Parts: sequence; C-alpha cells; structure tokens
Amino acid sequence: MDIGPESYAKRSPPRPLQPETDVDAHAKLDVLCNACSQIYGHIDHCYYMYKRYGTQTKSGYMINHHESGNALILSAQEECHLCTLIVEVLDPATIENMQENERRAGTIGRDSSTSREPSYKLELHASFPPRKSKVFTSKEVLALIRGEVNLDQVGRRAEIQCSLEVKLLDGVIKPRLKGHLAVKPETAYSSTRPEARLEIEQRNGNAPYLRQNPSPSTASSSSFATARLWLDECMTKHSSTCCAAYPVGRYARPPSRLVDVGSSDGGLKCHLFLTPPNHTSIEYLTLSHRWGGANVYRLTKATIVAMCTEIPVEDLPQTFRDAICVTRKLGYRYLWIDSLCIVQDDPKDWDIVSCDMASIYSNCILTIAALWGQDSNSGCFIERDPLRTQACRIGDWRGLGLFVLSPNNELRRSLDMVSPAPLLNRRWVLQERLLSRRTLYYGPWELIWECLEIESTETEPCIASWMSHETLKSRFRNLQMRTLGGNGLGINEEYYNKEGYWSVLEIWDDIRRLYWESSLTYHSDSIVAISGITSAMEATTGISFASGLWIDFAHTELLWSVSNSGETTRASSFGTWCWSSVEGARLVAFSIHLILFRKPKFHCTIQPPGGAAVPANPELLGRKGLKIRGPLLHTVLKHRSDGTLVSQDARLPKYGYKPDIDSPDIHEVVCLVVIEWPQARRRVHLDPLGRYPRFAGLMLAPIEVEGQVLRIYQRIGFWSNDTGRKFGNGVSIEPADFKTFWLV
Repeated sequence: MDIGPESYAKRSPPRPLQPETDVDAHAKLDVLCNACSQIYGHIDHCYYMYKRYGTQTKSGYMINHHESGNALILSAQEECHLCTLIVEVLDPATIENMQENERRAGTIGRDSSTSREPSYKLELHASFPPRKSKVFTSKEVLALIRGEVNLDQVGRRAEIQCSLEVKLLDGVIKPRLKGHLAVKPETAYSSTRPEARLEIEQRNGNAPYLRQNPSPSTASSSSFATARLWLDECMTKHSSTCCAAYPVGRYARPPSRLVDVGSSDGGLKCHLFLTPPNHTSIEYLTLSHRWGGANVYRLTKATIVAMCTEIPVEDLPQTFRDAICVTRKLGYRYLWIDSLCIVQDDPKDWDIVSCDMASIYSNCILTIAALWGQDSNSGCFIERDPLRTQACRIGDWRGLGLFVLSPNNELRRSLDMVSPAPLLNRRWVLQERLLSRRTLYYGPWELIWECLEIESTETEPCIASWMSHETLKSRFRNLQMRTLGGNGLGINEEYYNKEGYWSVLEIWDDIRRLYWESSLTYHSDSIVAISGITSAMEATTGISFASGLWIDFAHTELLWSVSNSGETTRASSFGTWCWSSVEGARLVAFSIHLILFRKPKFHCTIQPPGGAAVPANPELLGRKGLKIRGPLLHTVLKHRSDGTLVSQDARLPKYGYKPDIDSPDIHEVVCLVVIEWPQARRRVHLDPLGRYPRFAGLMLAPIEVEGQVLRIYQRIGFWSNDTGRKFGNGVSIEPADFKTFWLV
C-alpha cells in the first residue's frame, strides 16, 4: 500500500492476514537509491584510512544522505531497501516532527532549492580487524552454518564491525549538540533498541537458506519450508538434547484428548480424538495462545459427544484455524488446544489436566506459539513488508557481503526478557515455553524458532546455529538431564554439593522473576500456572515444592518483598508466607548473589507445611502452617511523612521495613531474624559492601485467638538492614529471643 510522506509517520504495525493477500509474492531485495549506493564507498574510504594511518576504529564519520526527511520517505516508498530500514528505525513521532520542521523551513520537496543543511545525516561507526587476523573463506562459512566445523577448527574470525546511526538536525532553531541529536524510538516491539542505529554485519551472501523468504506473509510456502527445515534439522541432529527421552517415566503418556486436524480437502473431518489408554507413542503438536477474553469455541459436557464426530472448523477462532493449518502443513495429524481438550465446565477434569501440564508440553513434537495475538481471534499469520524485515546487502568486503540488518529482527530481543509481545506477558505461557522441546513462534514480523540448542529467525534461519548462546530454556532442560543418575531412576548425589545445589536456586530465581513480571487473569491460579515447571524440577532434582516454596530453600524462599504495597490486597486462599498470598503485587526476590558469594548463617529452623498441625480452633480450621523456631524481636514502627517505617528499637536496624500491604495500623510488630551474612574478610566485586554484616527476615503480627496461648503469627512484611542509605546498628540477638511458633 502506497503511503504518502505526510502520513508515513502514522504507519501501522503488521496486520492479520487478509483473504486477498498473495502470500507467495516476493519482493526485490537490495535495490538501492543513488544516495544509499554511495554508503559502501564511505566504508571503503574508512578502510583506506585504516590501512594508511593504522586507525583501527573510526567513529563519528558523518555521511550526507538525502536532501530532506521527506526525500528519504519518498525513496522508501519507491522501494529502496536501505531507505526503508532507515525509516523503520525511527519512531513515528520523530518522523512527524522532522516533517513539521521541514515544512516550516520550506524544505518539503524532494529537490528543494534551498541551501539549508539537511535535516538529518547518517553517522558511520566502523571498526576493522587486526591486520594479521584470519578471514573466513566462503567454504568455511558454509561449514560453520551447517555445523560441520566449529570456530576453533577454522581459527579466529576477522570481520569488520560497522553501524549506521541516524542523527537529526533542528530545521528552525540553531543546532544543538553540534547539530546532532540521537533518536530513541519507542515503537511497539522495539522498546529495547537503545538508539536509532542500524547494525552492519559481514556474511557470506551466497550461503544456502540465507534470506530465503522475502514474502509478504508468514503463511507463505517459503515460511512453511523454513519451519519444516528447522524441525527436520532438530529431529535429526539434536539427538542428545531435543530428541532425548524425558527423564521421568510417568511423563511418557500422551494427553487423554487430542484434536484430530483431519485433512484440508475435507476427506477427513476435524474431530476430538480420545486417546486409548495403551497408546504411548502418539506424535502431536500443542498450541500456546492468549485467550484475551475472547468467546472461544470450547469443550463442555454438553458438546463432547458432538465434537468426537466433528469440530466445525469455521466456528473456531482464527488462531485455532491457523494452528490447524500449521499442523497439516508440517505433516502431523494431532493437535492439543486447552479449550478443546479440557472440559471447561468440569472442575475435576481441569484439576487432573492441570497437574499433567509437564507431561503434555514435554512430550509434544512442537509447540505453536501465537506470539503477537491479543486474543484467540487475532490469528497466527500476518501481513508484512518484506523490505522492513530483511537484511539489505550494500556491497562486499574482502570476499564477504556487508548486510545492513533489519531493526525488526526478533532474535535481537531475547525471549528470556519480559517482552511487549502479548503472549510472553501471560504467566501460563512460561511453563508452556520451558517445558516444550521446540517452539515455533509466529511473531509480529517473522517466524522465530527456539529449541534446546538454538534460537533462530525466519530472516536469518541459520545464523544462530553457529552463534548459539545458553538460554533459560536450555539451562532448565540441562538441569533436569544432569541431575539424573546413570540408570535414569536415581539421583546423582555428587550434584548436590554447594555449587550444584545453589545452581538450582539460581535457575529458579530467573524463572520466578519472569513469572512474577507476567500477568494472570485469575489470581487463584498463581501456583497452578507454574506447577508444570515445579513438578518437572521435583521429579528430577528430588527437591520438594509445597505450598508455594521449595522446602530445601525455605529460608531464602521466604525473603520476598513488595514494591507497591499501596496497591495490594491479601489473598486468603494462600499461606501468608507464600508470594501468592498478596494480590496485585509487584514482587521482588532477595538477591541470591549474597548466597553465592558469602556463606549465610540461618537463625531459624523451618518445618514444612503438613509436618506440624496448627492448633485447632474455629478461625484456623483447615489452614496449613509452617512450624518455625527462631529469634523473635519486638519493635514499634513509626510512620514517616514519606511513607517509610522507622524502628524505635536499638536492637534492630532503623530503616528497611517493607510491608506487604500498606496499613496505618502497623505499629507493634514482631521481627523474625531468618538469615545473616557475617562480615566478609575481603570485598567482592558483586558485594562491595561485604565488610558489613547483613540481616534479613520477616515482619510478623500475632493472630488473636481467644483462649489460645500458643504463638500463631501471620506475615505482614519483609525487613533487612541493607537499605541503600546505611546499615544502621545491625541486629542484636539473645538466647532468650528464640521461640517456637506457627506461621499461617
């Protein structure tokens, strides 16, 4: 669609696939306008200066481009590939402001006769390799991409490192910062871009599968070919990781219900398939999607018989229909979708299946993830401008091509980070992603592949196979595999030394951080939505998870805090020691670096829930409790005008008290000392204040029960003497402070 220069700033993100779209049409890549074709000459000039004067790094080399921003936009409309990427890296508000400045200055036309300085320039940053370093040949690059050799076998790679940064000038007011101002875009799915910068990378331009899909849709035949390529490569070459049997035998069974997707020609109807009890080798795919409040077609007690005969595909939401299409295209017959395979009006069936999430996702061949959809009606497939997603080749340097990378390359934003993508903000999805061996994401610009060995994208389908990095998904799976004994049944005791033991906590800390920063429709599902992960970790590590905490890590699991206590409420269905007991909270975990670098001292002993019976009384009937013995220190807290709480007791630190829920009634509290880090002998980089002893614990309030003399408390907050301002007077503990009590 042709967009005029005045409205280009209001361009919309990729839209759902329309019926009239030619999904297999192809765009012409690497077409450059006259201004863009001269950029390689500037890089070559910098290289000449490097060879002559030995300047290995060249920064701030300014390049004149088009006469105005509108000329840039018109060139992008005429399908100059590089101009399209330059416009894409700018946020819409910046383009609109640039157009307004040019309008006021009289430089709107492409061929403006004014002699004013252009409203923008390109700044080149270039770094060249040492002169004696090795440059890969084309055959070596192909061998690396195919995984036939590694970097050590071919030697150190020598490459040019370049980037183009867009610098703006003010068209009316005198230039600021020597006339140049860096742009910081804030467009959707680009919040992690630090500057208006385009990276230039050196590659073999003739490599197979590289930039093979300049199509206008992720529903194109070339997109499906790329997905099949990823899946086939993983199924045949990742035998020790992605194809390895799941460690625990009880997860070997398939789901009790699956959707038989039938055939696209209608010869075999789509219907609900009831898995026979003796079937253990059914190959199926799963769908990870966001309901988003959509009124989706679902399985109920009343529809189960009819759905076993036929599921009317035309009545399904678009995301389900697209997932069925993907399943057929990849050559599989069965698909698991939560709303179609769980009886939605049967709580008992929901409880059974929710406990089997680890089995369902761990044993599926592939998970299809609708990454960008706000709800089930959004679909998986999208329309896109290929020039906005593909790398642009601007020339060759020492035998390899120079490519300007697209700012919309999804691999640049790690899936381990909280993303603006709607799907990744859903708590249920975290376990769906970590438990699946392979995930195919249908993103807002392209397909993204993630398995235990690689991450890759549709526009760079092979780049990650020789530049892979350890992800949370691979770390989680490796943890499960290496904690097994040799026969697959026992636990390797050597793993549970100090380092190995705390590495489990480190992975759990990363998982919990992503989980806490995501959203959940029903707060009552807080523990259930992560139960697949916890049950998988329980089965392979032998560590018990109960009532929202790991028993072996109980001391550190208790040390969470709330950063928005003024917006929270108490969820009575959970024990107050558990992070799920505070609804609407932005949770903060206690830093595990203190545990890794300084040996802690635990001041209390904790008996897990169920190990001790809370004294029977009407108010506590049916509630679980932790039986704890530890030092209890009484104090009076004073509310300051800035909202902080200050202790009046000399035995406790003055600052550092964080309530779970703000209340003016917090005055007399009981502080439980949970953990202490003694004074360190020397300073550590990640613990620069190690010379001070640190303490942390819980703020408690007694539960008043008539006639009861036993100590029963509930948690009301967290405290620590690590306040950021000073450590205060520390903590003074006497033997008489140790008491036995219940925390409910």
